[in-house]
Amino acid sequence: MIVMDSKAQLTVEIIAKIVEGRITIANGAKLLSKCQRIAYICLSKMNA
Repeated sequence: MIVMDSKAQLTVEIIAKIVEGRITIANGAKLLSKCQRIAYICLSKMNA
């Protein structure tokens, strides 16, 4: 069982939406309150 805080859970959900193509990286970054570069880094970590 994986335990995450609410912030980590939100990050995973938004990155999953980016992977599914439901939102763009730019919009995902805005939802995360991060820059696009950080969103790309999160995306690459999930794909690794």
